[in-house]
Amino acid sequence: MTQVRLIEDAETQIRILVRDWWFQQTSKLLLDKKVKEVIKECVNGLNLRVLKEMTAKSLVIFYNEQVAKIRQIKTNTLLLFLALKDLKAHTNVSKALNVINKNKLTYGGGKIYDVGEYGVPLQRFMKDYVKENIIPTMKDLANQQAKDLDDASFRNSLRNKAEMEVRYQDHLDQIAKLKEQTDLVIASTHVDCSERCRKWQGRVYSLNGTSGTTDDGRKYVPLEEATHSEQVKYVTKKGKVYYNGLFGFGCRHYAVQYKSGFRFGKASEEREKLEYDITLKQREFERRIRKEKVKAIYAIDNKAKELAVKNYTQLTNEYKEFSRKHKRAFYPSRITII
Repeated sequence: MTQVRLIEDAETQIRILVRDWWFQQTSKLLLDKKVKEVIKECVNGLNLRVLKEMTAKSLVIFYNEQVAKIRQIKTNTLLLFLALKDLKAHTNVSKALNVINKNKLTYGGGKIYDVGEYGVPLQRFMKDYVKENIIPTMKDLANQQAKDLDDASFRNSLRNKAEMEVRYQDHLDQIAKLKEQTDLVIASTHVDCSERCRKWQGRVYSLNGTSGTTDDGRKYVPLEEATHSEQVKYVTKKGKVYYNGLFGFGCRHYAVQYKSGFRFGKASEEREKLEYDITLKQREFERRIRKEKVKAIYAIDNKAKELAVKNYTQLTNEYKEFSRKHKRAFYPSRITII
């Protein structure tokens, strides 16, 4: 899944660049330049045409959303916050006091604090400012993600879109090769099959558009019936048409050349549902782990970062133990962010 990894890396790099720009107050032009380089490198590494244009647009939108969220906090209050951090740490004290004296000690909630001779109400200001301004902003930043622009609801991520497209292309390549070797194929089965694919798995299909009966008595139909028929047609709210049946997006089935008497094993419907629920639980673990790793990127202090690290470490251990318990592989590539 090199394509997915490239997109994940680009999104993470953008998060870190924006975070550092915020705290270091470097030039926005410099930030734009660095982000443009990250996006260009990512897009150049993609070999699927369908992903190239969307990735560029999606990452630009994601970047602009990140910057816009940060800009909701007034510049002067951000400078004051940083100055107070310097003062508290007894570093750059004179610079910190200059910043404080040139600005009223205010923040978005409208409260005004009396600076006095040296009397910065440091703990009170820091507590209120962080609670009412910084923490909500960080949560919003962590919840933002590069999106699948074909999804009208904008709930699907660009990462998921990339994984779907990569698997779909792999299926197309696989079928193209099989067409050079045979006219009949058998679709694989797996016990954690989704309801979408369940009726299609394990069956015999033709690659030349014919229907009939095999020499071992099995009925076969054109593969297109399972992959590109009205039965599996899906139209998005944006009017984009997908055929999402066997070998569709995210499908883990594969096909092999037909051999008389060869059959893939088939579990009961109850067993398939149980195993599919286990798969869904694995995907949930992976999403939660990635989310905690994103929170670590936006941590405003060591305490917040330590909590995020603790959470994703614990979740990772639970994910591995859950996978072992149910005799499943776990996937480090699916939980890698930082």
